[in-house]
Order: sequence, then C-alpha cells, then structure tokens
Amino acid sequence: MKFYKESHTSTNRTLLDELHVDNTSIFLADWTHPQVENNLYYADLEGTLAPEEDGIWDFGLAVHGTAQLFIDGELVVDNLTHQRSGNSFFGSGTVEERGSIDLKAGRRYNFLVRFGSAPTSNYKMPSGVAPLHGGGLNFGGSPRINPKAEIQKAVKLVKEVDQVVICAGLNVSTTVQGL
Repeated sequence: MKFYKESHTSTNRTLLDELHVDNTSIFLADWTHPQVENNLYYADLEGTLAPEEDGIWDFGLAVHGTAQLFIDGELVVDNLTHQRSGNSFFGSGTVEERGSIDLKAGRRYNFLVRFGSAPTSNYKMPSGVAPLHGGGLNFGGSPRINPKAEIQKAVKLVKEVDQVVICAGLNVSTTVQGL
C-alpha cells in the first residue's frame, strides 16, 4: 500500500509512505504523515491473484473515502463516482459496491485499488454519525459458486472419508472475502 499526497491523476505524485498489507480490511483512523493536510491523501494497493479454477469471481468494496478496484486495468468495482451511505466504518462509510469478472485458472492477475481518504468522499454523511479522520476500506473477492454443484462435491468427498465435521451458519457476510 503506497500513500501519496496527490491523486493518481497527478503527473508528479509525492510518495509519502509504503506499508505491507496482509489484510484487506484497512482502517486508517490513526494514520498520519507530516506532509498531509486536513487528512487528505491517496493510496494505491497492488497485488496479484492466481485463480485455481476458471470462473466468475465476485468482488466487493466498502469505503470511508473513495475507492475503485481494477483487475488487469479493468474497472470491476466503483465506489467513487456514485456512493451510497452505509453502515461500514461505524456508519461513516458506504454500502459495499460489488462487481464481477471472468478469470482463468493458471493465470496471474494484477489487482489495483485506488483509494482516497475520507475528505474525497462525494456523499453526505448521515446526521448523528461522528466523523472519523483518515478513512478506510474493506475489499475482497471469491469465486462464484453453484450451490448444487458444491453440495455434490461435498457428498462425493464425504463418501471417501471415515469421519466428517460439518460447520454451518445462518448469517450473511457483509463483505465478500477471499483475497
């Protein structure tokens, strides 16, 4: 994750900081830098994804600020141009926006998330919500599954083993996880 004073549209960006990120749930309420004024800064997160199977992947992105997710340069999730107020980041962030893309097994894909801190947001925060400095983002992705096919795979596997442990739940995750 590389932090800049200027947005990606600037020809001369000032690199402020660089962090290794191993979690895609990022809350930047306490990140500061002496060159940042009014909590206004930008960050690029880059990485690779190598799917094990061909198929459609679903991605999600919630943000306190602004962000867009690109896969090999293609915009997959846009939480910049049209934002909707949501419950993320203690009510100061957006709802999760989602997008999908077809990916091939054995190929490495580059992903890029372009983030702008809280002051870049273009929506009005609901009244009664305390403003948080800095901002944050939560993003992830996973292969789209066919529930019937997955049940068939599980049944086949159960028949091949001596013991089975079942983990089940009733809740729905608010963010697609898997990156």
